[in-house]
Amino acid sequence: MRFVWIFLIFLSQEVCATGVRVRLLTSQNSIHLTAEEFKIISDSHHCLRAGVKIKSRAAELVIKRISSGWGLFNVATRQLCEIESEKLKFQARAIAINHRSVPREIVLEPVSAKQGFDVIADLDLEKYLIGVLSKEMPASFPLEAFKAQAIASRSYAMKKIMSSASRNFDLESGVADQVYEYATGSARVLAAVQETRGLVLENQKGHLFSVYYHADCGGHTEEPSDVWGSNERNGTVADESCPLEPRSSWSFVISKFELTARLRVILQLGDAQILGIEEYENSSSGRKKSLKFLLDDHTTRLISGQQLRNILGYEKLKSTLFAFNQGGSDFVFEGKGHGHGVGMCQWGARHLALGGFEYPRILKHYYPLAKLAEIPAERKLE
Repeated sequence: MRFVWIFLIFLSQEVCATGVRVRLLTSQNSIHLTAEEFKIISDSHHCLRAGVKIKSRAAELVIKRISSGWGLFNVATRQLCEIESEKLKFQARAIAINHRSVPREIVLEPVSAKQGFDVIADLDLEKYLIGVLSKEMPASFPLEAFKAQAIASRSYAMKKIMSSASRNFDLESGVADQVYEYATGSARVLAAVQETRGLVLENQKGHLFSVYYHADCGGHTEEPSDVWGSNERNGTVADESCPLEPRSSWSFVISKFELTARLRVILQLGDAQILGIEEYENSSSGRKKSLKFLLDDHTTRLISGQQLRNILGYEKLKSTLFAFNQGGSDFVFEGKGHGHGVGMCQWGARHLALGGFEYPRILKHYYPLAKLAEIPAERKLE
């Protein structure tokens, strides 16, 4: 089976380019922009007729949304240009927005009259993956782990692209989707993207697989249905190496007072205070699917483990694979792993790659119900 997966790489020398729209910033009132060989893409605007250099070798602008369109203030010349257009699209050889390098083609799209505008990058999918891999996986990880990550990230992105027709962007640039930041990429990242170009994961019906991944499973992966309540199945596996990762074990302490304050609105506590916590439902991997809070008014409230992570912070309650106890006026959480636990474990992929596994075998380990395929010419969602 491994050789069948590897052979797919050579089935086609050319893969059709796929574009992706990444929302870099949202609800901006203004942005500071510097660029080289800057060019606005617009049918017409009076600034060109007025002699303001909007197409120039270098530009430093402050851009704001105004009632009739856009106001572009040239910092060097102190000139203001107004462009009547709903969207504003521009290109440059190099662009930085708010002192952060971004891709070469950018679109500004209004959110609403009161909520400012979004900053959206329009770029090729494979170049997008360079930015994702540079942020989502430690640079020291082996090449085969990076290749597995490239295919997982490409599959995730493709499914989002195919389901985002009603929005002005496909993916967020933060943890809501995949962390993306413009990057030229290390040699290892570039090799991983190029050597897996166009490869994705499909289910047995030939539809794009619902791909998820995380940093550290803590010893066992999880089904999507146990985390998000969906009907999706990834298949689960044990990873004995993950608990050996130096930062796999963690602890988090929070007082009763702070926990009550953080949960008061979402649990509709009113004036009640949290007195204690009990397990309510665990998944097959031992993760906390839901917890019961005991209140001083003799009532109880339920919350899912994933929702609790979302409220308390993913970097504090690092996973739902934890135990808890009460020490005086504090609750102490002690756990393993980092992330939701679904799909590929990045630290586990590292261990497998160091043990000689090539990326098809790594992916088959974490996605036993999926198969490797090329991006289909006719894209359909299940």
